[in-house]
Amino acid sequence: MNKLQKDADKLWHKVVIKKYGATCFFHDHQMSAKNHARVAVNCHHFKPKGMYPELRYDIENGIPMCWPCHFKLEQSDPSMREEIMLKRGNEWYLSLMKRSGIKKSFKNIEYYNKTIKILEEKLNQ
Repeated sequence: MNKLQKDADKLWHKVVIKKYGATCFFHDHQMSAKNHARVAVNCHHFKPKGMYPELRYDIENGIPMCWPCHFKLEQSDPSMREEIMLKRGNEWYLSLMKRSGIKKSFKNIEYYNKTIKILEEKLNQ
């Protein structure tokens, strides 16, 4: 099952990048990204996947980031979370919160196979 989870994680990352682009959320101007190598190599879970497993593969919960910004955010820089909320907007946040707390069956083969299928479909759209 570890392989299925890793496959789903990689697909989630690809779908988030497809939707939001490969430029760091905090360096969203293409020239800035080129000049400062701010390519999004990570996708941050706005709502942590450990606390919100139901949002682990939610595309809207993904924030493309370069490594330095992701590291800074992981060190609990509250201004970065505020900036994400401001840029994405209140409607995005409320929608994300509505989907949190939904109880699902996690960590079984059927769950990961279904998740992988959904992510592959989104990637190929």
